[in-house]
Order: sequence, then structure tokens, then C-alpha cells
Amino acid sequence: MPLFPETVGDWKLKASSDLAPGQIPEQVRRLGMRRAGSAEYQGAGTLIVEIYELTSGAGAFEVEQTWRPVADTVAFHKDSYFTVVHWTGAEKSAVAAFVRELEKR
Repeated sequence: MPLFPETVGDWKLKASSDLAPGQIPEQVRRLGMRRAGSAEYQGAGTLIVEIYELTSGAGAFEVEQTWRPVADTVAFHKDSYFTVVHWTGAEKSAVAAFVRELEKR
């Protein structure tokens, strides 16, 4: 199953790639990782989305608990996936709608 759907609500996938081990945060690698990728979505602004598939839901939850907040970024986990969404030129409401749609998948 691909990490990134072609569309999420009104957002369209522009590019995606696997993350190299050096690009993956140490706290994610330490908790057991299956795969990781990064993608760019275009819509009401630009979103850079990183998805980390961990070996357990508990690991994904722990990453969310220890994640340091950053401006214009939201992070969440669902099951064994930990997701970080960075936005540029997007309204928070549009980003929230993207996150809600992505969480359903």
C-alpha cells in the first residue's frame, strides 16, 4: 500500500520519495521503523508531509508524545503511523481538513 494517496480532499500529490536513513529522526529509528517517506501536496497552499511507519502502534504513540512542536507544523499518530505535516501559505482550517481526511485512510 502506498504511503501517500494521490488526493486528500482538495489537495493533490505533486511528488513523493522515500526518506534516507539519515533523514529520519533518531527517536523514530530507535522505536523500530518499517518505512518512511516525504511528499508534497498542492492545494490551498503547499504541504510537506512526512509519514513514518513504525513496527508498532505503541511506538508511533511514543514518538507523538515526545515530538517537539514546530511553527506551522502538526504531528499526529494513527495505528503504527506517525505523520508530520508542514505548511506554507495555507490556512489552518485547510490544513485541519487535510489532516482529518488523511487520518481516515
